[in-house]
Amino acid sequence: QPPTEGESPSKHLLLSYDPAQLTWDKEHRTNKEGVYCYCKGPGVWYRQMLQCLNCRQWFHQACVSCVPKAMLWGEKNLFICSVCNMGEEHLTLTQYTNTEALHLAMYHVIMTRYRGDFVLPVCLKMNVLPLLRRWDKARFSAIEVWELADLACENVALFSPGANHKNTTLLCLVEKYCQGKCNWLCFRSKFDPLCSSLF
Repeated sequence: QPPTEGESPSKHLLLSYDPAQLTWDKEHRTNKEGVYCYCKGPGVWYRQMLQCLNCRQWFHQACVSCVPKAMLWGEKNLFICSVCNMGEEHLTLTQYTNTEALHLAMYHVIMTRYRGDFVLPVCLKMNVLPLLRRWDKARFSAIEVWELADLACENVALFSPGANHKNTTLLCLVEKYCQGKCNWLCFRSKFDPLCSSLF
């Protein structure tokens, strides 16, 4: 459970369990015991969770005190938990390119509204652009729908299906314009949002 009112979630010096005893998958995203965070509760790595760079454990956004805004599903940031950092959490928000931000926003919409069905197209005007403007108002407040559509078209032309998927969004434009009112995009293949500044 998240800390109760009055508690300081960034002052944890020890965990109530030994992370080294957990049985992790090869990507270190899930463990068989279902134990995560300071709270020892369950979790899903892409549902607004932060992975500590040191111990590699995952922490709920609701249980940490250093996140200044609501995270999108699949969002990755540089984080060190208070156990590894002698009582104080450390967070560096990663810088997403516009293409990576588009990918992240589409992933968030698909996972939260479409129950992970990556076959369904996403409406840029109704779903993606409003989400991006809330997530990063300074950068996306002036961007229009057609600019996102053009960005997707540019990336489809630039990256072929045989390209290294770790360096592309592999976005496929379903309809460039839908009666001039909205745009629809879908993923050519399913994979997690990427952030080049992390590599």
